[in-house]
Amino acid sequence: MKKKKRLSGIERRWFVNNVGVIMLLVAACVFGVVFSVAAYYDTNLRSGLENKAKTTTDFFSNYISQSYKEYYQSCIKFAQTFEEKDRLELQFISANGKLVASSYGKFAGRSASTPEIQQAIDSQQIRHYKGRNPLTGERILAVSSPMIYTNGEVIGVLRYVTSLRNADLQILMIALIAITIGLLFIGSIFFLSSFFIKSILVPISQINATARRIAAGSYGVQIPGQYDDEIGELVGTINDMSVKIGQAEKTQTEFISSVSHELRTPLNAIVGFSGILASTDEEQEKQEYMSIIESNNTLLLQLISDILDLSKIEAGTLEFRFRPMNLNELCRSEYEVHKTRVKPGVELVFEEKYDDVRIVCDQNRLAQVITNLLNNAAKFTEKGSIRFGFDVCGDRVEFYVQDTGMGIPSDKARAIFDRFVKLNDFASGTGLGLAISKMIVERMDGEISVDSEEGRGTRFRFSIPVEHRDLPSEGAAGASSGDATRWTLLVGEDSDRSFRLIEAVLNRSFKLVRAVTGTEVVELFGRVRPDAVLMDLRLPVMDGLEATRRIRALSPGVPIVAMSAYSYVTDVGLAKEAGCNEFLIKPLSQYSLNKALNSVLVDLKRR
Repeated sequence: MKKKKRLSGIERRWFVNNVGVIMLLVAACVFGVVFSVAAYYDTNLRSGLENKAKTTTDFFSNYISQSYKEYYQSCIKFAQTFEEKDRLELQFISANGKLVASSYGKFAGRSASTPEIQQAIDSQQIRHYKGRNPLTGERILAVSSPMIYTNGEVIGVLRYVTSLRNADLQILMIALIAITIGLLFIGSIFFLSSFFIKSILVPISQINATARRIAAGSYGVQIPGQYDDEIGELVGTINDMSVKIGQAEKTQTEFISSVSHELRTPLNAIVGFSGILASTDEEQEKQEYMSIIESNNTLLLQLISDILDLSKIEAGTLEFRFRPMNLNELCRSEYEVHKTRVKPGVELVFEEKYDDVRIVCDQNRLAQVITNLLNNAAKFTEKGSIRFGFDVCGDRVEFYVQDTGMGIPSDKARAIFDRFVKLNDFASGTGLGLAISKMIVERMDGEISVDSEEGRGTRFRFSIPVEHRDLPSEGAAGASSGDATRWTLLVGEDSDRSFRLIEAVLNRSFKLVRAVTGTEVVELFGRVRPDAVLMDLRLPVMDGLEATRRIRALSPGVPIVAMSAYSYVTDVGLAKEAGCNEFLIKPLSQYSLNKALNSVLVDLKRR
């Protein structure tokens, strides 16, 4: 037996939240229609009988002046000639409740004793009764109107009685029609809802299946179908994501393959020639082999350094230390380093156009870019010259390196800044220098480009701002050694090596007091009363978070700088909640320590 399919979560919620509400609304509408129709029928039937009874009693009271006997005889004759006896019963009842006449015949039976008869006599007003006939059990509507003689005496009651069977049948029929219409409406809602839900669930199922395939490693797969709505936007986003993940996977695979190849090449030479070196006795051969090993060692170290720089740049963790610097001095230094690296017959020229030019930049990273460009030029220039320098253009400085070398082939010109792209596969180098240079320049808010003509030479250009927005404030902690005041800094650090680094960087600016546990930090704080606290969050006995909370209870205003090897958002948030002012991520550096404690030192000087 086939198992019945259960509703999915979305289907179930939709039917409960929407179809269920609609069913309740339809039920309420059906009930309202039936109730309104019943009330309409009741009101109109009763009003008609009351008007008819009033008209008849007014006729007898105003136009007939007879004796009691003749009066009753007139009532009997009127009842006998009553023309609506097929749907109404006309009764004349005496003041003592006796049946005088009935349109159904004088001896049709005694009148039912219902309360409206006596109510009409007592109040001298028309009264009605709706309910069951005490004699037959049939549902009836009875209207009783007092008959008042000329002297004002109530001598009886005129009573109209009608069965409610036909009215009840009509109301029932209307109720059945309303229920049928309601069921048809609900059925339509179910059908339309099923269609609507399927229009959502089908693409969601496709999205889920595709996401599972992507999670399983099938990168680049696409969700089929076209949807001109929000689902279509989601499908488009996931398809784009799938393509990009596939491209990233391909790029990663190619990167790993390229790195593996680039690492194996110098390693192959190192391992191979090391084995030969051990077995040769010729001094000249030994020197040649050692030279090869040394050059490949240098290449291997450069490759590892470039790969690390590349990964740091992409991860956003490569440090930039923006400081005022002299461009002329930097270029002169680069000239001195590279003048011995050019080939014989090649002239290296630093075109010094300005007196001392100072800009705000990371000197080491700028030197790294210039070095990469000069090395690249020296590698592919056999004769002629290599000229480099810079031009000041408003708020930017444009550097250039121009050579008379082999130039760049047109098929490689566009990819020259990509990873592991080499102009000559047999030339030494990592193939990462230009890619790293481009990333560094862009991180410094600059632009880099190349113009080249194969066989005639190449000109690299890059520009950077004169002033950089990320320049640290004046008076960094590491530069304040001239200040006569030495502030007391309580350092919570259990690692001897980390403390030695902190001591080396901050000893001239602060008087350092060390604690190796969180408990000791709190105790020393109460005893020493330091001007600031540098706190490792992973201290033994009592962690840095709890120690910070206890210090905050003692002194809400003292600056506290947190340190941690963990850089999760939650860790930073917990440190801020505990009361830390700054957050340092290990491994520490002179720059990161100075930058973090700079604001602390400025605040202390203001006090």
